[in-house]
Amino acid sequence: MGSGLSSAAAVAGEVRVQTLDSPSQLAPAAPPIPPLPGDDAPTQAPLHEAAGSVARNTLIMLASQLVTLTTTLIWNVAVQRKLGAAVFGELFYAQSLALTGAVFMDAGIATYLTKQVARDPQQSRRLLSTAISVRTFSTALVYMSILGWAILTNTQKPLTPEGFLAVVVVGLALVVTSFTQACAATFQGNENMRWQALGTIGEKLTVTVVSILLLLLGYGLVAVAAVMVLGAAVNLIVVGTQAARRGWIQWQFDRRLAWALLRGGAPFFLWGAFGVIYQRNATLQLQALTDSTTVGWFGSAVRWYETLSFVPYIFQAAVLPVLSRTFVGESDTMARTSRRSFDLIILAALPISLGVVLLAPQLIALVGGLEKYSGSVVPLRILGVSLVPLYVDMILATILVSVDKQRQWATVAVIAALLNPIANAWLIPQTQRLWGNGALGAAVVTLATEAVIFFCYIGLVPRGVLGWSSLGFAGRAVAATALMGGALWLLLPPLARLVPGGAESQLGAVVTLLGAGMVGGLTFGGAAWALRLIGAAEVRLIRKALRRGAA
Repeated sequence: MGSGLSSAAAVAGEVRVQTLDSPSQLAPAAPPIPPLPGDDAPTQAPLHEAAGSVARNTLIMLASQLVTLTTTLIWNVAVQRKLGAAVFGELFYAQSLALTGAVFMDAGIATYLTKQVARDPQQSRRLLSTAISVRTFSTALVYMSILGWAILTNTQKPLTPEGFLAVVVVGLALVVTSFTQACAATFQGNENMRWQALGTIGEKLTVTVVSILLLLLGYGLVAVAAVMVLGAAVNLIVVGTQAARRGWIQWQFDRRLAWALLRGGAPFFLWGAFGVIYQRNATLQLQALTDSTTVGWFGSAVRWYETLSFVPYIFQAAVLPVLSRTFVGESDTMARTSRRSFDLIILAALPISLGVVLLAPQLIALVGGLEKYSGSVVPLRILGVSLVPLYVDMILATILVSVDKQRQWATVAVIAALLNPIANAWLIPQTQRLWGNGALGAAVVTLATEAVIFFCYIGLVPRGVLGWSSLGFAGRAVAATALMGGALWLLLPPLARLVPGGAESQLGAVVTLLGAGMVGGLTFGGAAWALRLIGAAEVRLIRKALRRGAA
């Protein structure tokens, strides 16, 4: 959820680039990184390995996400069923508030860090060490602001004492995570996703196992929140130790470089700040306009929505550094990589989206149970439709960053952030009054916001990156998805009559989801192969990634 100007050009402050829009034009670069005496000249990574790098890092992140998806699912089942919708709603509110603060802790530096390290890996030590110094101040300031906000709003619409304490504790977890994020961004810029993946696995395993043990022992909301701090610490130890071993972390503060980081991260901060407003403000508005149970319903649906966003996240993390170093001098490579990423994300988005729409009751029954989270089903179906623009938007955003269109990118974020809260403020009360479920309004606004962002991004993508071939690929992907949908539509009614306890019991949900997954996967895979959506080139790319990943 980067561009390829050379490092020397970045230091100069502006560069002449061969863009995909015009033969040659003068384009502003990111703010220059102040050089130190004795710095070596930046080196350029081999450009012909772009596809292999994307494939290798995508495979590493995919393996990580498969593990973390499993542990997250288990955690959600245990926590949502044990806590219930109202208490889970308070936990989800605490997480949303903390994640809002996390954007301000980062100040956009992590994405800028990845771009600059990708352009010149030799700057890793200077960049990371200064970034850590900067966020030491920002995390302290933002955490105190979170506590102040919690105290202020708690006087108007009080949480339970446990809910308020959860806000305090989850905020601490985000403080720890902010330092992990800086280290992970540096590894990503060096096109090494291994330690970020291992750290995430360690965190998820810790949080899942310890949370379940504490819940079985009778502990509740505050204990679950405290385990999040422990998991974040495990991640920081894994990633931070490896960064330190490479000599990237030194306790220093370069004032000029710190200012360059803040200026360079400003567009990404704008995107992050306004993006989190439209992504997380729905939860804050639901808490203010409805009740904790409705927040819990929305949170249960959003959990699936966020969990299923792992595919574009993997592509985004793996593609950004490669696009960053292929933007200049290798525009053909950059364009081909962008088109392939766009096509593959469409290939993933459509079947996953349709599967969520058709299987939403079973997904909710599997995790929280329909008796407690019946109000989550329709919001999840709406969010399932929203997965398509979400997937595409994340890849388009990566392309825009790679061609240094972060200002326009940030402008779109501002527009979305202005429209989203206004729409929520009107639609949440309406759906709460009409159907007793304000989560419906929040889900509809999320879909509408992603659609607006999609059309804005499409208009910003440089000419030559996407074209009629991408449209034709998307059309064939729609046809394959329709065949999969037809197969599931025929399968679900008889399957519901056969499974024990019905398709909406927890056991029935498991059987139904497994059966639907097998039939849908085989149908879609066969149709994709017949329609030439998946061919020998993709198979060779995966084999190459496996060989290099094992090396």
